[in-house]
Amino acid sequence: ITGDGSGLTNLDSSPKIVANAATGISAGSAVGINDSGQFIGITSTTVAMDPATYTDADTSGTGSYQIYSGALQGWKQLAYDRDNGIVIATYQRNGSTNSTYCRAFKLSDKGVWDPGAEQTIIAQAAGISDVCYAGQGRFAFFYRADWSSDRAQCCVLTVNTSTLATTVHGQDYVSGSAFSLTNAAVRVVWNEVNNKILFLYKESGGHTWYRAMSATMNYSGNGFSSWSSGYDITNTSATSNIEKKASKSVVYDPDTEKVIFCYDYQGSPAQGLGAIAINVANDGVITKGTQVIIGGDNQNPQGNANVDYDTLRNTLIFSWRYSGNILCRSATVSGTTITPVGSTTTTVTASNTDNVTHTCAGNGLFAIFFRATESPGSQNMALRVGTIAANNTFTMNTDTAYLTYSGEVEPFNSTYDASARRAVVFYYSGDGKSKITSAKISDIASTSIAYVGIANTTVTTGQSLVARTFGGTTSTLSGLSTGSTYYVQSNGTFLTTPDDEVSAHPSVLGGVALNGTTMLVKS
Repeated sequence: ITGDGSGLTNLDSSPKIVANAATGISAGSAVGINDSGQFIGITSTTVAMDPATYTDADTSGTGSYQIYSGALQGWKQLAYDRDNGIVIATYQRNGSTNSTYCRAFKLSDKGVWDPGAEQTIIAQAAGISDVCYAGQGRFAFFYRADWSSDRAQCCVLTVNTSTLATTVHGQDYVSGSAFSLTNAAVRVVWNEVNNKILFLYKESGGHTWYRAMSATMNYSGNGFSSWSSGYDITNTSATSNIEKKASKSVVYDPDTEKVIFCYDYQGSPAQGLGAIAINVANDGVITKGTQVIIGGDNQNPQGNANVDYDTLRNTLIFSWRYSGNILCRSATVSGTTITPVGSTTTTVTASNTDNVTHTCAGNGLFAIFFRATESPGSQNMALRVGTIAANNTFTMNTDTAYLTYSGEVEPFNSTYDASARRAVVFYYSGDGKSKITSAKISDIASTSIAYVGIANTTVTTGQSLVARTFGGTTSTLSGLSTGSTYYVQSNGTFLTTPDDEVSAHPSVLGGVALNGTTMLVKS
C-alpha cells in the first residue's frame, strides 16, 4: 500500500486469528488451539473419576435414602427403567410375616432422591426373589410364594411416572401351573429383542442344578403368556449355587442377544465361577452354550458373584470374592461361547466380607462396591472405578472412595442410572439401617479450556480458517437470545448454562448475544 490508504474498502478490523485447521470445522463452532498452533474443534471424552464421589461421603449419611430403619432379609434388589429414568428397589423385612415390598425413585444428577410410596408386593413370601426391567415401564418380579407351598410365582410392577406410586398386577404361577422351588436364589431377566422373560430357578425334589423357563411379556394385560417348558441350564450331575444375599448373576447381552448366567459351580474335575450363555428363541425355546470357568479352577465364589455388560465395549465384567480378595475378569461372547479375556484374574482389592457388587455404566466404565480392609478402616464401603479398553481388557483406578459409618457397611446390589449418570447401590449402614445412595463415577474431559473464538467459515482439514476471537463479533449463529450470556459446552456448542459435567472447568465463557445471529466473543 502506498499513500494514506483513504480509498481502501471492505477492511475487516474485527479481532480475529488465522490458522490452519487440524480437522474439519463448521462455521459457528467454538474452536481452540492445539500444541501445534492449529485450530481444533471443541471435543470431549468420558473418563473415570479417580476417586469416584459418593453423594454422602461423610459419617452423617446425608444424601442417601433410608429404605428401612433396620436390617432386611438377604434379598435386596435394584432394577432400572431406562425409558423413564426410574430406579425400583425390592426387599423383604425381617419379622413374622416376611412380606416383600418395593419402592420407586427418581434420582437427580446431583444425587437427590425423589421417592414414591412403599408398596407391598406379596405378604408371607418365602424370601427368595428377583426383579428386572421388562420394557414399556414394566418390571417383572419373580419370587417363591410362601413357606408352606414354596410355589414359583411372578407378577408385573408398573410405576406412575408422575407420582412414582407402584402398582402390583396379578400373582401368577410361573409356567401357568403350580410347581415348587427349593430355598435357593432365583433370577429373572428380559430378552428385549424378542420380548421374552427368562426365569431361572432350582425346582424342588432334590435338584442341585438350575433350570430355566421363558414367557412372553404381555404389556396389554400386565402379565405373562406363552410359557415354555422347563430346561436344565447347569450340569445336572453337579451343584450350582447363587449366593442368596443379593448377587447380580444374570445379564442380557444385546449384541449377541444372549442371556449370561454365572454361579458357583461345584463340579468335578473343574469348579469355580461358572458362566454360560443362554439363547431364548422367538418361540420361547431355550438352548445353551458350553459352560466356562471364569477364574482359575477351585476359585469358588465366597459370597456374591456378579456379572454385568458394557454396551460401549460389548464386554462382560465378572466380579466375586475369593480367599479374601475381590476378583474381576472381563469376557466376550460370540454366539453361545463365552471367552474370558487374559490368562489371569485381576485382583481389585482385599475385602473382609462376602458382599460385593458392581454395575457397568455403558460407556466403558464400571463401579465396584465392597467392604474394604484397608485404611481408613474396615468399617466402610469402598468404591473403585474400572475402565474397559477397546481390546476388552480393563484397568482399575488407583484411588478408592469410602462411605464410612461407626459400624460395618455392607453393599448388596447395584445398578446404573443413565439419566442421572450415577451408580446406585443398596447397602446396610453401620447405624443399623438399610439405605440406597449414589456415586458419580465419570467425568468429562474437554478441550473447551483451549477456547479462543468462533469459526467464521467452514473448512476441511489443513485449510486456513478465520476465527473471531475475544472482542470480535460473528454472525454465523442462529436462535440466540439477545443479551444472554453463552457458555462453551464440552461438544463445542453454546448454551446459556455452564457445562457442569466438565468439573475441571465448567464455566468457559463463550460470548454475549447481540441479536439472534450475532455473538460478541468474550473470554
